Amino acid sequence: MTAEQEYAVCSESARHYETIFFAHLTVFIAVNGGLATVLTATPQSPHWLLIIAKRVGCLIAAVFWVNAEIYLYRYHHFLEGRVCQVVGSCLSSG
Repeated sequence: MTAEQEYAVCSESARHYETIFFAHLTVFIAVNGGLATVLTATPQSPHWLLIIAKRVGCLIAAVFWVNAEIYLYRYHHFLEGRVCQVVGSCLSSG
């Protein structure tokens, strides 16, 4: 595989991870919007429903935060490092 082909594959992987990140962000906003709709659906929500909704909201935020950290770890340590290797080999051979 030539350096140009490898660079194209790495760039495609970077675009894939960026697309996944924004898809997760969309799901996060939609889930929180649904949670807010459940909380504001009735004017007199029971106290237990508010407590459960707050805990579910915290759990959802934690899950998506961990997912974002995993994404950033993969992006910075794998993709950027690999692209730098490919670009370095392009610069040294060209």
